[in-house]
Amino acid sequence: MERWALGFAVILAACGGADPAAEGAAASGGGSAAGAGASAGSGGVAGGGGAASAGGSAGAGASAGTSSGGSGNAAAGGAAGAGGAGGDFAGITPTAVVVVGDSDRDGDVDPDDVVGHGAWSWKRGAFLLANVDDDDGDAKSDASDGVINGTSDGNDLAPLRIELGSTVAAAASSLSVTWASGAEHVRAFRWDGSAWLPVQAPFAVTGSAKLGVEAKRFAGAGWNGLARLRVEARGANGSVLASDEVELRVAPWIMIPGSSAPKTVHVAKGAYANQAFLTDLTAAAATAGVTLLPPYSTTHWQEMWMQDTMEIGYTQLPGRPAMHVALRANRSADAYPKTLLGPDMGYLEVGAPRSTPGGDAWVDWYGNLEVSPPVTGWPLGRIYYGHNTSTGMMLHPAVVEFLVAQQVQSPFWIDTSWLTIKHVDEILTFVPGPAGAVRLLVVSPREAGKLYPSYYGPYNKGVQAKIDKALQGGTYVVGGKSVTNPGVLANLGLGPDAVVELPLFYTDGHNDWSNPVNGLFLGTHYLAGEAGILTPERDLTEKRIEALGPKVVWVDDAVYQKNLGNVHCATNSTRAPVTSNFAQALPASL
Repeated sequence: MERWALGFAVILAACGGADPAAEGAAASGGGSAAGAGASAGSGGVAGGGGAASAGGSAGAGASAGTSSGGSGNAAAGGAAGAGGAGGDFAGITPTAVVVVGDSDRDGDVDPDDVVGHGAWSWKRGAFLLANVDDDDGDAKSDASDGVINGTSDGNDLAPLRIELGSTVAAAASSLSVTWASGAEHVRAFRWDGSAWLPVQAPFAVTGSAKLGVEAKRFAGAGWNGLARLRVEARGANGSVLASDEVELRVAPWIMIPGSSAPKTVHVAKGAYANQAFLTDLTAAAATAGVTLLPPYSTTHWQEMWMQDTMEIGYTQLPGRPAMHVALRANRSADAYPKTLLGPDMGYLEVGAPRSTPGGDAWVDWYGNLEVSPPVTGWPLGRIYYGHNTSTGMMLHPAVVEFLVAQQVQSPFWIDTSWLTIKHVDEILTFVPGPAGAVRLLVVSPREAGKLYPSYYGPYNKGVQAKIDKALQGGTYVVGGKSVTNPGVLANLGLGPDAVVELPLFYTDGHNDWSNPVNGLFLGTHYLAGEAGILTPERDLTEKRIEALGPKVVWVDDAVYQKNLGNVHCATNSTRAPVTSNFAQALPASL
């Protein structure tokens, strides 16, 4: 209790407390909280009151009049007591009402969260979660209904705490909770001591209340992700005794780099005769200690390209485990991603399949969407995608808009015009180097030319020039206009020493042997295809990758090479986020 009392005493001293006249006005139901430092309708911090723990952990069930179980998450179902004036908020101004969330993003709601809770920024302010997993097993996103489906679903609520000062608590007969902005995208629930109930009308309160809030979607077209919740303490005649507001933002959807720790691997069977590949993949996954999920059976050849069917990212509340979320690709045949929907595995669709002409037919497949590991200035990495500078076609604009709206992994494009499939995962990938250094594996006709000088002719030299330009930057003519791209290295703040070139020749936009960059990183091992590869390029590739740490495992990907793809294209993976709390790893530029 001492920490709470001292914390709020300091906060209230800074904000200015209420005078006796103001307290009297509130007690008589006059509706004025002016003496508390803010008008009742201002939406500001009335009297500068503070936040207590949101409760919800097993130890947070103490009544509001005690200090036991002080902090903790609102996740597990809530504190037993929802009332009792003062409580952990012993320092609250008598005429104030305060609503606050996890402003400092440490996983608890406590006195440190009070300052600035009325205005959200990337530096400070509470997040809420897009509740897009399925905790009740009905094959629908939890955000699609208006109820809390058990304890696990309750864990996906962002905690808010409401406290009333003693004078307001004595005079108030109810609390009104409404959304001042963002209402169509969010929901609020209140804890009644045993269950989460939708907030639909003013409800009785004795001095404090606990709320849980969720978002129905992520930021993107039509919503910037911000929502403002307003609380009013009302007298018996409906007059407003005091009010406060808190601003929140939905946590972003975050991509996970292929160099992060793998958890599970996804693959398909049925439309291609890929048994040899499955046999090798099964053995390699077992050796690496990574779970290979049962192959998904399909008759659609598109779904054999598992990398292209989805991108598995995540979202998170500070202090809570990550919720993985599968973003489905904009293709006509992709049933697999939604089969993953379940507890702590969400599902998301952005945009719709579109008709793309000729050589751009694969532009919206997700081998054309990747993210770097953490780099200077971008602690969560940066997203990159392909752009056919010859035609102007690039990744689906609705998806790009969505990625930009998340704000934490600022996307940039790479020229893929010279490739048949035109996917970025054909050009480069990342593998951790010594001491975790960022290392960029890049295809290189130049290195292949050192092995086979007589075959390094004008075509492959032209391909090499395009690869160098993609790395180092340059000007492109797109749609009759000059467009400058700084290049991969500048966009990621990397130097030439980060680049590891792997030998590969091309013919008509496709690799002559299995593309070693289009591999699968499994922590201790790196899976590369062996189709068409000869000893010189195999030995050099193995030497350069193993110098970085992982052991190279060669797998039979002949059926995929024949159909213009390789190991990465054929697989997908669920991986661990690069940080345990994304909110403590935001770009400094935000």
